[in-house]
Order: sequence, then C-alpha cells, then structure tokens
Amino acid sequence: MKPVGAVSYMGVPLLDIDGQVLGHLAVFDTRPMPEEPRAQTLFRIFAARAAAELQRLRAETEVRERGNDIILLASAFAEKFAHKMGRRIEPLTQEDTRHLKSYNWPGNVRELQNVIERAVITSQGGRLNLNRALPETAKDTLAKMTAPAEETSERIRTIGELEGLERQNLIRALETTGWRVSGENGAARLLGINSSTLSSRMKALGIKRPR
Repeated sequence: MKPVGAVSYMGVPLLDIDGQVLGHLAVFDTRPMPEEPRAQTLFRIFAARAAAELQRLRAETEVRERGNDIILLASAFAEKFAHKMGRRIEPLTQEDTRHLKSYNWPGNVRELQNVIERAVITSQGGRLNLNRALPETAKDTLAKMTAPAEETSERIRTIGELEGLERQNLIRALETTGWRVSGENGAARLLGINSSTLSSRMKALGIKRPR
C-alpha cells in the first residue's frame, strides 16, 4: 500500500456465476479504516453487482464477435426446442441467417436462446417465425399494422389507444398459440409474462376465446 500512500484498504474479488475470479475491487484510505460489518456487507453487495455487470458486458461482446457461430448456436437451439415441443422445424433459411446476423444483440447467449424459443413457439409450416421473435422486428411489424401511414413514432398516444394496442398484441399471441394461456407452448411464455398476469390482463381488457 505504500506506493499509493495508503495505510488501510478493503478489497473483495469479483466472481462470476461459476466462482471464477474476474478481477478485484478495492478501496484505499490514508487513514485506518474501522471494522464496520455493515460497511463490509454493502461493499460485498456492490462488488457482486459490479461482477454481474462485467460478466454481462463480456458476454455481450462475445456474442457480437461470434459471427457465424450465432447461426450454429441458433440451429442447435431450434433443434432442441423443436424436439422438446414435438414440432418439426426446417433448417435456417438465408433470410433467417440475415435476420440473425443483422440484429444488434444487446444481450448474451441466453437472449439468443430466448429468441429462438419464441421463434419455435410461433413457427408455422416448419419455418421459424423470427419476425415475431426478434424484438426490433416485432416492434416494426406492430407499428406497421397499427399506426396510420402519416403518423410518426413521436405522437403521444392516449391511455385508450395504448390499451387497444395491448389488446391487439395479446389476442395475436393467443391466436398464435391456439388460445393456450400457460405451458411450454402457451401465450404467456411467448409474451414473457406469468400466466396469472396474462389471465388478469385478459379479464381487464375483456378478451375472451371465440366460441
């Protein structure tokens, strides 16, 4: 500590989920630090959050730099989920490959896995439905289907309009899954919410399965 002019310090390692050391976090002081358990606990919590963020950034960079490996991973995930759900999935097309490579992947491998799972759930005729599964593509599709041509994305919508959009989106998800709410192939999983939350929103918005 002498080279930095410190007489005391507090330090903890930054660990990933497997217990591997990513780095160290330390605080130096020119005065003796009192031994305060609360301060040490808060320091460990901060270190855990810093480690999680560091791991997320590394994973994000890893996915973006993988290039063609993304396609290999996507194919493996598609086969895995198709087998699990008892569905037949065709190999990735050139269009699928273009969609996957052009997406800006703000997450890690787990996000890619979630996207492919949604694509399998909403697949039609053995084709992955990446138009629904990829977040940016889904937003663009929803905007084209619900907004008049002369409107811009900057227009402020009323509560009623937002509820209308939500209702359309929930109905679209329910129709895609054959009005199944929960389970592996259910609309709740497709929407990324709990089945109880979906049921509650359906009741609030007056959504009922057609007879």
